[in-house]
Amino acid sequence: MWSPISHIGLMGLPSLIVVSLALLANIPNSLIPIITIMPLLFANFYMDTCGSFLVLTPHKKSFFWVILDNKSNYTHVTLLAAKSDVFDAYQKVEALWEAKSGNHVVAVCMDGAKELCLGCLEDHLTSQGVVMQVTAMYSHSQNGNIEHYICTIEDRFQTLLADSGFSMMFWGNYLCNCVPTSTLPDNITSYEEVEHVKPNLAHLQVWGCQCFVTILPELCTKGGPHHF
Repeated sequence: MWSPISHIGLMGLPSLIVVSLALLANIPNSLIPIITIMPLLFANFYMDTCGSFLVLTPHKKSFFWVILDNKSNYTHVTLLAAKSDVFDAYQKVEALWEAKSGNHVVAVCMDGAKELCLGCLEDHLTSQGVVMQVTAMYSHSQNGNIEHYICTIEDRFQTLLADSGFSMMFWGNYLCNCVPTSTLPDNITSYEEVEHVKPNLAHLQVWGCQCFVTILPELCTKGGPHHF
């Protein structure tokens, strides 16, 4: 006789673990069937903050907060003036992703940073019934997905800035979700996984190329320039 038991496993992924009543008789674990339900889009997240950076962005930001979807690797990066701004940033992303997918947040994995697991954000997640999975102190590997992503961001923007000769103040200008990732099949981007179309990159130019700022039609004068 088999009895179904609901279980919340790693990253809060709902699983159905079927346990035999004969388990008490020391039946090997390999004989117990386990069925794991596939993770849902925008239901299980990793998130972390990074900073402060010694050089501020043009908008006076010195931190960034990043949240990563466990299923699609889709990410959102928000530049912050202070770590206390994380709660407002999370609320906006949560509303956007829930509206896009129709799924509610099940679990969030994070380190023990106070801005993530205490205060307003903790109260909000608890009130929504979200499982908060806080890693052990100094155990960054437990939050490995987001830690690796942050390393990727830092390596890429430092490489781009060094190659272009731009000032470090432009470290906040980084493109997310439009680069293929090995964690998805057929080398597709996270944007394609979510939107089901390839990202439009027609507006992008090589760093350091000549550009012109468009003057609004309301501000243009007769016979005057349209760009400067």
